[in-house]
Amino acid sequence: MVTSIGYLLVSTISIHFVLLLASAASAQCGYRCVCNETTVKCSEKQLRNIPEFKRVDFEPDTIDLSENKIEEVTEYSFVHPKFQKVKYLQINDNEIFNVHQSAFAVLTSLEFLDLSNNQLDEIPSEIIEKNTKLLELNLSNNLFGLNTPTIISASVLVLDLSSCKLKTFTEDNLKATPKLQALYMHINNFHHLDYHVFRKSNLKFLDISYNPWRCHCDTIKLFEHLIKFGITKLQRNVQCLHSNKLFEDIYGPSGPFTNNFCIKKGHFNNHQSDSQKVQLKDDVEPVANNQNFKPSTGNHQENVVNLVMHFEVILITGIASVIIVVSLITLAVVVRRTHPVQHTVYREVPTEATFL
Repeated sequence: MVTSIGYLLVSTISIHFVLLLASAASAQCGYRCVCNETTVKCSEKQLRNIPEFKRVDFEPDTIDLSENKIEEVTEYSFVHPKFQKVKYLQINDNEIFNVHQSAFAVLTSLEFLDLSNNQLDEIPSEIIEKNTKLLELNLSNNLFGLNTPTIISASVLVLDLSSCKLKTFTEDNLKATPKLQALYMHINNFHHLDYHVFRKSNLKFLDISYNPWRCHCDTIKLFEHLIKFGITKLQRNVQCLHSNKLFEDIYGPSGPFTNNFCIKKGHFNNHQSDSQKVQLKDDVEPVANNQNFKPSTGNHQENVVNLVMHFEVILITGIASVIIVVSLITLAVVVRRTHPVQHTVYREVPTEATFL
């Protein structure tokens, strides 16, 4: 009996001691956060603001603020003397719509920054300019649209812009990241990209899969050059999107599936066999009968197509006219039978004597 009571007493004291340690750790960590020797963890705490870290008395290498409801990152959010060794900062899966351009400037040892899955529609170019050790920036699943970020960084190697509703990307968006080696831009709204944008870069990997590419010769040229430069390696077929919202395989790991989007400049010989038709080259133009492209002048095949189209228009117009006329005549007959015309009753024709 005494032994049981003693065991229960020891257990109770142990539990209280553990709770006391946890409480002390939380007190040194910040509101709703939990800390250990290397990490400040504040994820999934329904936070609407980045908490104050005044009580943190150790030097963490990781701060995790993911999966909260944080809306803004200010220039003072991470100002703390103990944050000089922070390497990993996660603020993903929040509701952030605004980030101050100097918000991360004090994190001089930062190597990885995750701002994915937020509500950003624009971001300052200088956001990581002072983070000279940063290697990876994740901005995926934001709302940039036409505001394609131009990030200034002399160190970043990996940039993720996937699922950001991007429509444009130019050399200006690349020139400020001279050491960039991997660029992720899959699942966006690109219809066209100029392959020259990537020609002078140091990219070793580019992912632009799952975009609604135009069914155009330029799309074939884009992937031809990216593969030639060793920037892109296709694991699956590239599809283009027609104006009728149907997809078509246009390029695969072995090359283009069709050359119907590209022809040589000059006249096209309709009597050539498929094996004789022109292969993809730098001096190609879009096929004339593709509805998405402007027709090429002087193309015999195009002239034939236009002639047929004009003939069809004339024929359809004539048929429509005949149908209208027949319909009007039929309608008149029906009306006449339904509502017969009331003829005027004339008097008897006067006799000859009467005229005289």
